[in-house]
Formats: sequence, structure tokens, C-alpha cells
Amino acid sequence: MDMNLKGVVQTWNLTEDPTKSRKYLVVNTNFGTYFKYFQAYRYEIETGEGEQRHNKVSKINKLRKAIIDGTYTPTPMSASVLENTNVVIDDKNRATIQLDENNKLAITDGDHRYAALSEIRKEDSLRRKVDNLPITITLYLDHSKRKEDFVNLNMGFAVNRNHLLNLQIDSGKIDPKKDSYYKTVRSLAIKLNKDTVSPFKDLVQFSAEKAPLSFSILATTRSGELIQSLYTTAKFMEKCNLSEGEIINSLIGFHGWLSKNSIALTSGKLLEFPPDGARRSASLFLGVFNTWIYYLYLNNRKQPVAKDYKILKGALPNIEEDRAGDLSTKRCPNVLKEFAQCLFNEMSEDEDCRFAFHHGLPVSLLVMSSCSSFGVDAPAKEFTMAPDDAGQSEEVVKCGVDSDTHESFLEN
Repeated sequence: MDMNLKGVVQTWNLTEDPTKSRKYLVVNTNFGTYFKYFQAYRYEIETGEGEQRHNKVSKINKLRKAIIDGTYTPTPMSASVLENTNVVIDDKNRATIQLDENNKLAITDGDHRYAALSEIRKEDSLRRKVDNLPITITLYLDHSKRKEDFVNLNMGFAVNRNHLLNLQIDSGKIDPKKDSYYKTVRSLAIKLNKDTVSPFKDLVQFSAEKAPLSFSILATTRSGELIQSLYTTAKFMEKCNLSEGEIINSLIGFHGWLSKNSIALTSGKLLEFPPDGARRSASLFLGVFNTWIYYLYLNNRKQPVAKDYKILKGALPNIEEDRAGDLSTKRCPNVLKEFAQCLFNEMSEDEDCRFAFHHGLPVSLLVMSSCSSFGVDAPAKEFTMAPDDAGQSEEVVKCGVDSDTHESFLEN
């Protein structure tokens, strides 16, 4: 027998824009129906499908106990139709939604409650009572807003920051000026997490996986950590006209060069990666890599040359210190400042004065990645020009490596 949900379509909108109207039903049913025809669709980072995070067992157990003990306060659930859900609205604005076990409606809020009741339902003596419990559902009719609804309904609650950030990217809730960068950041993180020779292989946490490196940290736009972020990598990609493949291979190649020519990545040192190293060591490595990429850009190089490697080797002592349990927001910017000052030292002494410098650092670098990333104060206003106006050549710089072998940084 077909099962339907029926109700009057409600419209919510205080704007003059009809496209911002939210249409939904408030329906009353029982848990038996809810259990049979609704489900949580887990978010998949690689496909972008779904919106729900994985449940926390501790929260399910707490809810289960409260329901059984009679101390739980019933609250409405939220759900959404799917793109292919059969919804019929008559001329009196009444909707009929045909339910289908093979095309279950999406739970957008209340999944832990659903899981707790499902666990209680496994007890034969309680199954009928659980199935007869009344359930009130706010059922949204605009399926395209499922991710946005999940974000809005869970904002301010203890939801994994990585999970929320991914849904914000998917649902267009990112500042439009930053949206393309965030999408690039996520694509880079996914590829670095999968590449078998990447130092980030299987280390990135996108939702609730047990991995040491938080995607939201790798994507941070906090001023003091900006140079240590894939967000800045994405900005430098745009500036240097680099593809994702080129920047990934450059990063892998740079890591390989450091492994052969420096102790910075070894045990107890600043850049030692997890699982043995610290989580912030990976971010600090990104800061070193981003600074190196920008150095190549300002030197108008498609590939590092012998002189570049010589300068890089001279800067290595600044990143080869012992970690000693200190990767604080004070130490990391200072390490990066001293590393960058060594890299850019010869340029700052350029007789032609082609570049504006502040504390031995290119002003254009500080503009793109923030002064606090390097622990320095802001330059005078007359020097805070956009990077294109800082005096550097506009020739396209590839800074790349062989896309198959990751070898260009290993040549010297």
C-alpha cells in the first residue's frame, strides 16, 4: 500500500525577492513511518553528495538513556525532499508527498535522535511503543538547499568544523570573493591526501575521519597563519598562473628536496610530519613552501637554478631547529620571517631597487599573505601596493616540476 504525507504548504519570506521564499510542510506522523521512509545521507568529500556527518556514539547513548528514563524533551525533526521525490500540490496549496522506501527523504536535523530511537527499537518489548511515538517534521520542499539547511540548523552547535566548512563551500555560503580560492584549496587537499608520494597522504580530516590534519586548519584565513595555509597556496597559484597539477608536483618535489638536503623533516625537528611529528609542523611546512614559491615568482623563474638552491641551502638553518614542544603562534611566524629574510636577502640589496621591502621581506608578499604571518608590523601606506604594482615582472612563472616524476626539485 502506498504511503503519503500530506499538509498545507507554508511559505516563509520577509524579502521582496520571491526566489528567497522557503516552502515547507509541518507534518505529524509516527516513528514507524519516520524509520521506514527517512534516512541520513552521509557527506562524501569526493563526490559532494549528502550533507550529514557521522554520528557520535556517545551522543546517541546519552539520548537513548534520556528517552528510556523519561527525561527527554521531544522536539521537531527537519527533513527535505529529494530531487526526484513525487510532490503534488493542488489548487488549495495542499501538498501530497508519495513516500518510497527506495528513495527515502533526507534527514537534515535530528539524525542522532533518529539513531537513538532506532537503537531502542531493536528491543522487541519496546518496538511497538517506539514505532507509535509521535514525530513532528518540518519538511522542506526545496531540495537544492539541503546542505545550506544543514549548515543553518547546526550553526553554533558542536558539529565538526571540517564538515561544516565543506558544506558551506558546497552550498555557496562562502564570501564570493573567497569562494573560488576555497574550492581550489579543497581540491588541492583531496589530491594531496590521495597522492601516494605526497607528504599529506592519508593525513587530512575532511569530516569525522580519524586523521591528524584538520582541513579547516589547512584552509585557514586567520591573519597570523595565512602564509601557512593552502588558501595562500591557491592565491599564489593564481598569481603565478600555475595549475593544480603543477603546484602539487612542486610541493611534493620540494618536500623530496628537503628530505635529501636538510634535517628539517627529521625526528624532533620543526617540519617533522605526523604521525610522529606535530600537526602544526605540516602547516609550517606549507609556510616554507609558499614562501619558496613566491621567491621563484619574484625571480621570474620557471625552474629553480643552481643559484636558487644555494640561497635555499643558506636559509635552511632557520627551519632546522628542534621543535622542543613549541610551535606557538609567536615562534612559527618568527621562523618563517628569518627563513624568508635569508631567501630574499640578495633581492633586498638589489642596486636597481626593483622591489619594495619591509623588514627584509617583499611588501607584495606581506600584502598577499599578511604581515602577522611573518610577525612584523604593517609597512607604511605608501608601500602597501597590490602585488602587481610592486615592481616585479609580469612574465608568467611556472615554478613547476615534471608532472609524472616530481623530479625538478631533486635535480641539484
